[in-house]
Amino acid sequence: MRLTSMSTVTAAMAAVAEFTSHTWIGDVDVPVSVLVTTRDSVVPLGRQMKLADAIPHATVVTVEGDHGVFVESPKVFAQKIVEACQAVKAAPPEGRRVLPWRPS
Repeated sequence: MRLTSMSTVTAAMAAVAEFTSHTWIGDVDVPVSVLVTTRDSVVPLGRQMKLADAIPHATVVTVEGDHGVFVESPKVFAQKIVEACQAVKAAPPEGRRVLPWRPS
């Protein structure tokens, strides 16, 4: 196995840090589920919700946990992934579910 050089890792981290979807995310016109981790220490909840709000008719599926919930609670995470997939399989919703921490 070949080790990745630090310059490659640094370049990848810079690319992730510079990525933005602001210019095109509102044009998404297919059913979308956004899986939101409620206690994420890597991507703050507000930032996740900003993404969901930018996508017309996105369905928000929440999972209690941090960014690594898929490792910490794989069964719970898998159930939420299935829920998110079922939401996009259904007809596009008229609106998004109201979340308890968001005003209606």
